[in-house]
Amino acid sequence: MKLLKELSLAISGSLALVAVLAVSSASGTVLCANESSPCTSPYGVGTEIKESLVPGTSLLIEAGFANITCTESSIINSITNAGSSTGTVKSTHKTLAFGGCNATVTVLKKGETEWHWETLSRNATLTEIGTEVTVSLFGTSCVYGSSTAKDEGTFTGLVQPVVHDTHPFPKTSGGFLCANPANFVASYEVTSPTPMYAASS
Repeated sequence: MKLLKELSLAISGSLALVAVLAVSSASGTVLCANESSPCTSPYGVGTEIKESLVPGTSLLIEAGFANITCTESSIINSITNAGSSTGTVKSTHKTLAFGGCNATVTVLKKGETEWHWETLSRNATLTEIGTEVTVSLFGTSCVYGSSTAKDEGTFTGLVQPVVHDTHPFPKTSGGFLCANPANFVASYEVTSPTPMYAASS
């Protein structure tokens, strides 16, 4: 009888956890000023998310014919969709800049980012759409980007939040010396607004 009661309690607990997970997975994404889920203080449409390279780090584009490095890079995202009970956060790149590079890096299209909350965490996975850049060195030019959604990296929600931007960058034009895809690696800290967490709405 005791064993049956313990088994019943264990099953009830498991079902409750499954119910919580089901509700959480159905929730939408918001970016939040406080560490709570559901969020009670979301950042709204028009909020600017300012990012710059983590101090002491460099950006790397492995382009096949050369490794392109930049010691400076900054992004300003503007939230265009603040998320909802079933939606996700979307932001457009108002600015996308590169500096201190060992090659010429030219932004052709700034693109946008989607933020997808990782259930039961304060983090998010990121999707990039429409960003396009040209890298040129030693007389070779390669254009990288995509008009379709591509996994961009991850967002770590902290008092000093960080975007880990690591993803393959498809080639849209360029010769056989251009890697396809190139590999893009960079870590950006969010300087404003802070703190910032991903959460359910």
